[in-house]
Amino acid sequence: LGSVVEFGIFSIALVVEVRNINETKNRLLAANAEQQKKILDAYVEGAEKERTRLSGELHDNIGSRLALLKNQIAVRVESEDEIISDIGELYKNVRSLSHELSPGNFNVIRFEEYLPIYLEKIENTSRIKTKFIYRNVPLLNTNIYSQLFRIIQEAVQKCTETFPG
Repeated sequence: LGSVVEFGIFSIALVVEVRNINETKNRLLAANAEQQKKILDAYVEGAEKERTRLSGELHDNIGSRLALLKNQIAVRVESEDEIISDIGELYKNVRSLSHELSPGNFNVIRFEEYLPIYLEKIENTSRIKTKFIYRNVPLLNTNIYSQLFRIIQEAVQKCTETFPG
């Protein structure tokens, strides 16, 4: 009889402890989900601010310079070198802005998910053919992925300049 009572008390204590563990687990999961939501909200807010900044940059700087070039061409400016120089400077600005627009945060989309999409866009807009193989690569810091992506962007840019069309 003593061992039955002892077994009963032990069983009740075990059930209570399992319930406490499950409640703690659920609280931690809820707190984790809430924290992830806050991080995502902060990221979205930051992305919106950056989009607003880039939109202003496109409108104020690049848009106005394109309008100026259009007017220079319309009035047939004597100096083609000046127009070529302005177009070259505008090209550098657009290129710099496009690098800012590229995904620098591989916390949101994984590098190995985004790169094939990027390379497909390159193939669709140029004669360059690409092949992306990603096998057994160790997990890297997101800054390394960002730098690697920028290196790939630069290499692709050089290829499209060298082999246009």
